[in-house]
Amino acid sequence: MTLYKHPSVMTAHRVERITALRRAEESRVAELSRYSQQSKWLSNCAEKESMVDQAREANLKARQAAEEEQRKLLLGKQEARQRELALKEMERQKLDQLVKEKKDQDRHEREMQRICDTSEELKDLE
Repeated sequence: MTLYKHPSVMTAHRVERITALRRAEESRVAELSRYSQQSKWLSNCAEKESMVDQAREANLKARQAAEEEQRKLLLGKQEARQRELALKEMERQKLDQLVKEKKDQDRHEREMQRICDTSEELKDLE
């Protein structure tokens, strides 16, 4: 059995139908192309937005770490200053105590000298 192809007859109706099908297919391809472009653009935007969020989070963490470090540094300085003030206060108190003891000792020695100077018995013993 041999199959013969009949030459197709191109009628205006058939040409219009083929043209309409091609236009519909071209329209669909163009629509899919636009969809693909838009999808790529949106994907790129989402990726960049994600990168911005990550950068913001990293900046926030870095800023918080720097603030914590500054707080610790300030706290350390305050504690050192308090220790220094306490040490100076202790030194001042020791100095005041030494001055008081020296005054008491001088007063005691003057009193002893006065007693010795006014006592006739002690004068005779000398």
